[in-house]
Amino acid sequence: MLNQTRLEQTRRELKRLQEAIITWFKMRRERDKHQQYHTQLNVLEAVLTAALGRIEAALDGVPLDSSSGTFYSACRVFDRRIMWVHRVWEYFQDKFDQRDDPLLGPTLAAADEVVWSCYTEVFQNAAKGEPEVKQGPAPLPYIELRHSPHAIPRAEPPPDLRSNIDAPFLQEYLKQLPIPIVGLPTDCAHDPWWLISLGHEVGHHVQYDLLPDWHLVELFGEQLGRTVMAHPATMNDNQVAQRWNGWGREIFADLFSILCMGPWALWAITELELADEQTMCKSKTLYPSPVARLALMQRFIEALGLNSQTMNSVVSALRPKDKIALTVPTVEELIEIPLSAENNQAQGVNTDLSVVPEVAAALAGFSIGTAGPLKQLCGWNKSEFEPYQLVFNLADELLKPLPPQPLRNLRGARLFTSAAVAAWMAVRNEVDETLRRDKMARLAENVVTAIKESRQEGTRAARGYLVETDVERLGEELSRLPLGADLEQ
Repeated sequence: MLNQTRLEQTRRELKRLQEAIITWFKMRRERDKHQQYHTQLNVLEAVLTAALGRIEAALDGVPLDSSSGTFYSACRVFDRRIMWVHRVWEYFQDKFDQRDDPLLGPTLAAADEVVWSCYTEVFQNAAKGEPEVKQGPAPLPYIELRHSPHAIPRAEPPPDLRSNIDAPFLQEYLKQLPIPIVGLPTDCAHDPWWLISLGHEVGHHVQYDLLPDWHLVELFGEQLGRTVMAHPATMNDNQVAQRWNGWGREIFADLFSILCMGPWALWAITELELADEQTMCKSKTLYPSPVARLALMQRFIEALGLNSQTMNSVVSALRPKDKIALTVPTVEELIEIPLSAENNQAQGVNTDLSVVPEVAAALAGFSIGTAGPLKQLCGWNKSEFEPYQLVFNLADELLKPLPPQPLRNLRGARLFTSAAVAAWMAVRNEVDETLRRDKMARLAENVVTAIKESRQEGTRAARGYLVETDVERLGEELSRLPLGADLEQ
């Protein structure tokens, strides 16, 4: 009787979780009018359902005639497995449910469109040359209470899923679960021009997902290393080459953001990186020093056929009566920083700056096998970003009292995002504080409306991405995740 009562307790917990999951997925599908999250919801539901089904079947197999101590220990293992499935569900649940928040919902609806715009075209174009390329679900953006935007690779356990589980197993598991995540700072909810950062963050997921087993990370790093090793200033210097190789993922994302958002992507990074001389000269494990990073992005823009100061001329044209202070320093101004900086970082930065032009030229033409050059996969069109052309005209429309006519195509959301940056740079120079605040509020509303209404029609299902056997396997693995040494003891 004692064992039976304990078994019923575990079964009740399992039943409650099963019913809660069924109710939640029903609600989410009812609110997903455009089937925006069709694949993410289908995969997540299938995996969770399969996991709980496996746990239920295994629970039925525990012999009731075991000793109470043995039986209780077994039930506690099942309780922990049920709890872990709950935590995995809750991790994604919170991010989906932000779309119901009155403040966050409209911004995330716009963010979804920008992500789709940046992510999808690459896969569609790549599939023409590489038929084996399959697009998975687009990354899911959400708002997080941190300043900087960030992509969460599925191979790195998120902080809130790290405890009570063997990290290597979880890393391998999350790699296979095709629900990429992008965290956005809270600023985006009020200042939607910060959605420009999605170009960089989506770039990370494109690099992870376009080729199997993160092979694009390897290919890009190799090209980067070869370019640095061939430069006269760093020829055969393995230490410098390794340093640059370690920055490969962030450099790829910077290049990708420019290919999607044009010169306005540089504005976002400048706002995050511009600092005093010593800070500007300090490199990090994953990033070049800010001065080298900004100089490289400017050289990327020039290698793609534009002048890196295009945005300043556009802003000046949007506010022709005002003198607009340049927001982004020129390459020449950046290069002067390490030369005048009195710190030990200066020499290394000068070495990095010496290879920037060659690195930019080589990587701007980076090609991915038979899929083709990255700039073609992204649909790069420099004319869209030139003064008095498309993005300029969209920025001009965003500054008017009513939202502009949407661009209902795959590129519309990201082009409006670029235009939002140009418009904001003009508005923020308004001298009158009250007028500036009113203009920014109107601009924010226009931006969100224009981006949302520029959505490409159709169901966003990643067809054939996971077959039924994959889902069953993932569910089985989730049902028997290692739970740490405490349970083994």
